[in-house]
Amino acid sequence: MNRQQLYTFGSALLATTALASTAMAGTIGSAAGVNNVSSSALRINTLAFASTASTANSQIFGNTQFAVSFSNTFTKTTKFGVEIDITGAQFVVSPAPTVTILTRSTSFAASFLGTLDAIGGSMNCNLTAVVDSIIIDNCQLTGGLTTTGIGGVGLSGILFQNGSALATAGNSVALSYKVYNANNTLQNFETVSASNIITSTVPISAVAVAANSYTVDPLTTPTAFTSLSAPTAGSLSVTLALVYLTLNNVSTKGTDLVVNLTAGSFATNGGVVSASVTLTSAALSSAAVSSITFFANGVATSQGVTPAAFSSGTATFNVANASSAVGTFMITAQFDGKTAIPAVASNSAGMSATWTAASPMQAIAAVTGPTTAISRGGFSGEANTVLGSSNATFLSFIRIHNNGPTAGTVTISVKNDATGAAMGAAYTSNTIASGQTLQISAKDIETGAGITAAAGQNYTVNVSGPIIGYIQHIIFNPATGQFGDLSSFRNAGVTTNNP
Repeated sequence: MNRQQLYTFGSALLATTALASTAMAGTIGSAAGVNNVSSSALRINTLAFASTASTANSQIFGNTQFAVSFSNTFTKTTKFGVEIDITGAQFVVSPAPTVTILTRSTSFAASFLGTLDAIGGSMNCNLTAVVDSIIIDNCQLTGGLTTTGIGGVGLSGILFQNGSALATAGNSVALSYKVYNANNTLQNFETVSASNIITSTVPISAVAVAANSYTVDPLTTPTAFTSLSAPTAGSLSVTLALVYLTLNNVSTKGTDLVVNLTAGSFATNGGVVSASVTLTSAALSSAAVSSITFFANGVATSQGVTPAAFSSGTATFNVANASSAVGTFMITAQFDGKTAIPAVASNSAGMSATWTAASPMQAIAAVTGPTTAISRGGFSGEANTVLGSSNATFLSFIRIHNNGPTAGTVTISVKNDATGAAMGAAYTSNTIASGQTLQISAKDIETGAGITAAAGQNYTVNVSGPIIGYIQHIIFNPATGQFGDLSSFRNAGVTTNNP
């Protein structure tokens, strides 16, 4: 059943149009068929547009189908016009796009029935195409159609230009529309705000990531810290960096927004013909590293495998094959098993690639990411009933002895001896050389942790770090000059070969 929609104009109510009883949400988007209007924007390759604006603006792109789906279904008593406006680019006026009228049932408007010619035939619209608008005017359904209404318009063969903004990923071309009364062009039946139909996307996404976390095993013999305990015990190899280069589903650099880049079309559409991976890591300058290996898509290369090539802490690898320039790149380091492996902080790995084509193109942006960190395992010791500095009768001292071959620092944290609650902040000691003993007083511990001494307060002190060693709790009576070792054993935590 049809209903009349009334509009107020010039203080008078005007019966402007007969509408189908079912209203829908107005949309505009790409169309793969009469009933396949998608609000998802098509993606175009940013590299289709040169970095020079004037050259980029001359690039013509498009040549696909778009459709406007009205929120209302207009019956044959309505004379209407449609104005489609563009932002982010301009229409190519010649050749003009082909326009069709989309029909649907006046009683059920969920899908379109088919198309009618906009010019002549059952519609006899007028078409005006300018750079910022397409106007389909003076349309009215004629003939004997009684159960069919007008639900939208289809456009094919649309070409765009002046899209230099698309050279930057994430920028878009958007269309908006309004349906107006052809007898009174100031009166709009419906309007839909701008919707993105084309969005620019980089053709290749690159990401550099760290691999597993590694821990050096403090119990390795004959020399300590020469192999790993985690993630694989006894391993002498680490993956320092992983770089992923992914081909995105974007249109080719030509005018066809339907044909997407594939591995096969890579080179023919300005494919990546060279790529460079640069790794910076303190691990590379360690004498413990005997070689590094670069893997491109699982295939090892012989580039830079000798220490002389990476002793500065940086290594660079190149790929010059378009088909293998997309995929996974991995750099591994091999330790010699004779030299102590150092702790290594995460640094950076980077990927850059050069895109070449016959026409001016932009370079693919370089990407950087973290490299893998290596920590050194060690002991974890604990002393309880450590007297606070407010106790003047007896003084507590913690002795930390490094009997391993490598210097290192330890982390000291404090808990309330009575409740187990953490107190203050954990802090790092000075470096303890191989064979050295570091002695710290209760006052030193309170200062380092930021704890204010309180009467009767005792502490539990935890000490952990990447050395082989042990701790002792020593108590001193300044009145008598006597010392006592309150450690019933030299607490070395998990390192079972410590004394």
